[in-house]
Amino acid sequence: MSVQRSPPRSLLNNLKSPNPTIHYSSDSAINEASTSEHGNYFNAKRLKRDFDDITPPSSPSSPFTNSEIRALFAEFKAQQDKKFEQLNDTLKTITIQNLDIQKSVEALSSQHNELLLKIKNLELENKDCRNRLALIENQLDAQEKNLRSTTVQIRNIPKQDGESKKILTDILCSIGSTLELEPPILESEIRDVYRTKSETLVVDFITTRRKDSLIAATKSYTKLKRENKEPQLNTSLIKLPGEPRTIFISEHLTFRASKIFYLARLHVKNKKLLAAWTSYGKVYIKEKEGSSPRRIDNETELNNLIA
Repeated sequence: MSVQRSPPRSLLNNLKSPNPTIHYSSDSAINEASTSEHGNYFNAKRLKRDFDDITPPSSPSSPFTNSEIRALFAEFKAQQDKKFEQLNDTLKTITIQNLDIQKSVEALSSQHNELLLKIKNLELENKDCRNRLALIENQLDAQEKNLRSTTVQIRNIPKQDGESKKILTDILCSIGSTLELEPPILESEIRDVYRTKSETLVVDFITTRRKDSLIAATKSYTKLKRENKEPQLNTSLIKLPGEPRTIFISEHLTFRASKIFYLARLHVKNKKLLAAWTSYGKVYIKEKEGSSPRRIDNETELNNLIA
């Protein structure tokens, strides 16, 4: 048997609203005004405001009004405009400076090119001057060699008391006799004989033949005495007073040939060359045993050979 019962009619009557239509918050007629109030039910219209009608709050968390905010934005904009103008002026200044720098660089580049051209021209002039100088030196050397083609140098002869050309001529004739020179040296074959500041005797013969015969006889005599281990040509053999001093006879070389010969003998001493000698005013060297003799005309050629 069911225990569910229907509510009493009197209770149902009390629950009925005087207004048969009841709207809730989700109903489409929510904005309709109603002044009735019955029991626990109340219906009122909601008023909405537009965004423009909202007034700034007056709470302590938002102390600025619209006018103040606009003033702040205007001030900020003015500051930005001022900064922009300053930046624009700075950019203009930098642009002008860059243009000036560009002009300066172009000017320096032009000057640099002019300097390079001048240096090139100077190098060409220097090369031309060197070539001319070398040509002049060769001509002078040839003339000097021609003038010295009949002269010899005799070193290590002590200076004599009351020395004169007669005494020097007698010493030269004694040297020729010691070397067994044939025919013997005659006074008429000697153009001049004198002593330099270095006390070297310079003898100028009339002919190159007599000069060459004296040089050849000296080389043969020196070679023979060296093989026999006998004393070389010295002052005691020609009856000069004092301690014996070895006598050296050589060609009277030009200034350039003398320097080349000196350097060549240094290389021989340092064992970079096998031998060095002169013949007819020219310098010859031999690099090693079995190699052919080679004539040296200038210092550059000698240096390139040793390097």
